[in-house]
Amino acid sequence: IGTVIEDDPRLNARVDEPLAPSLRVVLDGNARLEPGAAIFSV
Repeated sequence: IGTVIEDDPRLNARVDEPLAPSLRVVLDGNARLEPGAAIFSV
């Protein structure tokens, strides 16, 4: 969670060919992520 909070990544694939949609899973037992974090952007 520390890296997600510090870097605010989007975790999106950067490739030329289309890919199947992926599932992003982040476990944050202490609810420290902000609702507007980039990781929640599609």
